[in-house]
Amino acid sequence: MRQNFIEIPTSILQAEGILKFDVFLRSPEGYVLFAAKNVPLEKKVLSGLESVYIKSVYIDESDELFYREYLGKNISKFANDRSLDRDEKSRLMYDAARSVMRGLFEKEDLPEAISDVKVAAEVIMDNVLKDERAFLSLVKALSYDYYTYTHCINVAIYSIGIGKFLGLSLDDLRALALGAALHDVGKCHVDQEVLNKQEKLNDEEFNHIKKHAPFGFDILLDTIGEMDERILSAVRHHHEKLDGSGYPDGIKGEKISTFARIVAVADIFDALNTKRCYKEPMSTFETLAFMKNNMASQLDTNILKSFILCMSGK
Repeated sequence: MRQNFIEIPTSILQAEGILKFDVFLRSPEGYVLFAAKNVPLEKKVLSGLESVYIKSVYIDESDELFYREYLGKNISKFANDRSLDRDEKSRLMYDAARSVMRGLFEKEDLPEAISDVKVAAEVIMDNVLKDERAFLSLVKALSYDYYTYTHCINVAIYSIGIGKFLGLSLDDLRALALGAALHDVGKCHVDQEVLNKQEKLNDEEFNHIKKHAPFGFDILLDTIGEMDERILSAVRHHHEKLDGSGYPDGIKGEKISTFARIVAVADIFDALNTKRCYKEPMSTFETLAFMKNNMASQLDTNILKSFILCMSGK
């Protein structure tokens, strides 16, 4: 049977310990087993790879689930590893958070998956607060190919940056990070054929997709008993518009919470700035200019201005 391999950064093995997946090196003759699953991986072994500048290793795609679990469990270790430079740490945290987020849309145990997402969101938030340059470093690490799980973590990172720029309290930032990360959790209950359709949606399909916002609200409220209005509003109202043209409730103006307004800006930016099967992405400048010039009546312009300054590094 033919094996298919996935390339992963060597640095992601920094957490050490016992792996549940085999690790391979690539040679001219093919792939060679470097570290076997269920055998302790020692630091000195990793140092040997680094000494000869091997930056990538490989895993069999059949072990991808175990690899993603490993990432999620070790995200805090990556964030606190002082041997990693800022950009390397950001890439590791992003890959770990993205893997945790992917689990949200694939696991049957939603409460457990949401708990994992909460940990990942808080780790990223703490890192952004501790390091003035961490936000832009994380932005550099973002994936610009659109998947629901990458979109959710991208929106969380952008929202954290906006919230920090606006001077939100630590408690508000923690709630914002989770609300942004979970803003599309309702897509778990959306017809996947409609969600992944590559052609333009018809009216019936689009109306079905729009249900993800109240679906997400119900998941948080009923499945895990989330009672924080800030988080619930971010999930339910991130598609509301200041002029009342949004959904699902058609509220407008001050009735839309600050959290929902922040997530709305981050959500729209990432949707326009990422590649889809049916469109090429806009550049960062084009996206921000489009939002500023064409969506002033729909978005909170103060939040949008803050995001523009945030993305400029100010």
